[in-house]
Amino acid sequence: MRTVNKADQVREKVRERILSGEFGRRGRLPSLRMLAGEYNISQETINKVIQVLQAEGWILSLGQRGIFVNMPRVRMPGLLKNPSDYVKELGVEPVEEYLEPVQVVRPPVEIVEAMKLGEKGLAVRRLRKFGIPNVIFRMSETFFPKPLVTDTMLKKMEDPHYDVLGDIKKESGKFIQYVHEDVLARFPTEYEENTLKIVRTNPVIDIKRTSYTKDKKTVLMFNHTVLNANHFLLSYDYPVTYWD
Repeated sequence: MRTVNKADQVREKVRERILSGEFGRRGRLPSLRMLAGEYNISQETINKVIQVLQAEGWILSLGQRGIFVNMPRVRMPGLLKNPSDYVKELGVEPVEEYLEPVQVVRPPVEIVEAMKLGEKGLAVRRLRKFGIPNVIFRMSETFFPKPLVTDTMLKKMEDPHYDVLGDIKKESGKFIQYVHEDVLARFPTEYEENTLKIVRTNPVIDIKRTSYTKDKKTVLMFNHTVLNANHFLLSYDYPVTYWD
C-alpha cells in the first residue's frame, strides 16, 4: 500500500477546498507563502503541490497576478465550423492568433500520404493558437491541398479567423462529408509547453484529423491539433450499426 506523504495530503485538502467552492468559480487562491504557513510545510513542498494541481487542471498560475481556480472544462464537439463563435456562446471571449505566417509547403511524409498529394504535391499550411485572454486552449496545424486554394484565398488567410473551407466549397463545390481521427493522450513537447503555457506534467490531447469528400477520394484538410487536456471534454455522437 502506498504511503501518503505530506505533499499528497496537502494537495488533497486544497483540491477539496477548490471543489467546495471556497475560492469561487474562478477565484484567487492564497499566496504560496500563506498556504505553506497554513499547512506548516516548506516552500519546496507547496511548490510541488501547486505544480501537481496545475497539471491536473484544477488551477491556473498567472505569474505575478497569482494562482486562480481553473474554469470548468469546455465541452468540445469533434469538428467545429467556427471555434470562436462556439466559445462566444459559452460566454467567453476567444483569442485566435497565428504562430507562424501562412505558407505553401511540401508537408512531411505522413501528411503527404494522408492527403494523397503524390510526389510533388503542395499544401497550404496554417499554424495557430486558440484560447481566451491569459489561457491557451490549443495549438493547431492545418493543411489544405494547394490546387484547391486560390491566390485570393491565400490573401484572405492573413486573417486567422478566415473560413478557408467555406470558400473552397464555393469555388470547387467540394466540402467535408467524412472524417477520420486518431486521438492520443500524452505529455507535451517542450515547444507545446511554451506555446500552451503549461507545465511538463500537464497532459495534452493529440488529435490528427483527415477530412474527406463523400467518396473519400479527395482530402480537403489535414489537421493536427494539440489540446490542453485540462480544459477539454471531447464529446461525440455517432450511429452504431453492429446490431442492425
